[in-house]
Amino acid sequence: MVKDFQLRLLFIPLLGMLIPVVSGIITYEKYTAVQIIISNCYFILTSFIIWSVCNWIHIKLRPMFRKVQGPFLKILSISLVSALFGAASGGAMTMIWFRISKDIFTWDKFFAFIAFTIMAVLMFTLIYEVLFLSKERELDTKIVDELDKERMQAELNVLNNELDPH
Repeated sequence: MVKDFQLRLLFIPLLGMLIPVVSGIITYEKYTAVQIIISNCYFILTSFIIWSVCNWIHIKLRPMFRKVQGPFLKILSISLVSALFGAASGGAMTMIWFRISKDIFTWDKFFAFIAFTIMAVLMFTLIYEVLFLSKERELDTKIVDELDKERMQAELNVLNNELDPH
């Protein structure tokens, strides 16, 4: 398991505040300070939900692929499922936002939000895969080093037994 507390702590709020602004679904001029804080909390919650479920998807799908298989199919599958979830949940939360907010619904803003959400999901899916692969490599290296050490110890024992059979 990747320890991602710092990633979550930084990027969930950042994405929750940045994506709605960049996609244009929030126009801050229409809101009071308290409403802006509430809207940011709403989209931070949206970001948290998407991040958490995509992380769960990654954890559940990863073991379905063997190490001998190429990583392309695994990364493609995890990315596709995560992107679909991000698009669906981001789209649903955006529709809810337009129903409860003062902002006017447009398809351009809606699709921009979904596009930015998918890009963020894909970027972090790839980051997670790199982190998982580096952890696996570190573990594999540790196992190989341990096996080499045990092999050398066994060879040394064989040589010692040949020199002093009794």
